[in-house]
Amino acid sequence: MRQWLRGANHLAFDVWVESIPFDETRQYVQNVLSYSVIYGQKLNSPQPLVDWHERFFDDL
Repeated sequence: MRQWLRGANHLAFDVWVESIPFDETRQYVQNVLSYSVIYGQKLNSPQPLVDWHERFFDDL
């Protein structure tokens, strides 16, 4: 896990999600992100998938 986190430094958010080494965890993260956008639309409160400051992981 530590090696994966160190290797994830400076990756774009979408690439980081795809690099999660555990299938179940990666799928969970993808579902949470997808449904947060869907529910935001349903509640008339659209949100971006990620905010500008979440696009890169610089401080891992």
